[in-house]
Amino acid sequence: MATHYGKIAYETYADHQGWQNDEGHPLPAWDTLRSDIQYAWDAAAYTVAALAREETPPPRLRDALRAYWSKA
Repeated sequence: MATHYGKIAYETYADHQGWQNDEGHPLPAWDTLRSDIQYAWDAAAYTVAALAREETPPPRLRDALRAYWSKA
């Protein structure tokens, strides 16, 4: 089974927030998040890990991140 660093990052964030968003509403469990949100957490966690190792993300991930943020 692959390690989902995004899940680890999300659940760490949720624990830190007491599993509530800024408005006091409950944060959803990882398994109930939409796949695009899970992908975003995975991409963010992978990118941070790559930067920590002084690497760059693979081109496919880098391109996906650029496409995502260009829409934001």
